Amino acid sequence: MGVIDRFSQVPAYRQIADLLRGRISTGEVKPGEKLPSERELCERYDVDRGVVRRALALLQVWGLVVTEHGRGAFVRVQPPLRRVARNRVEATKGRRWR
Repeated sequence: MGVIDRFSQVPAYRQIADLLRGRISTGEVKPGEKLPSERELCERYDVDRGVVRRALALLQVWGLVVTEHGRGAFVRVQPPLRRVARNRVEATKGRRWR
């Protein structure tokens, strides 16, 4: 799963967020799947709960997870990409730039 480098310049919460982001991007953790609980992550990385909460908050800011009170954190299901126009120029036709 990965190990936190205690001597790194990168804060522990950022290292945890990067490790979890890697698992999400490789598909190891699928959309809609629940991430380990805060307690499990604290034990796995040997950090305080505040560090894990900051990591999960960062993942939420990045748009990768959704947290539900009392249920946990889930990998966000990415909606399908919807094209508004065939190209960039067509999307702005008729608009006036101000």
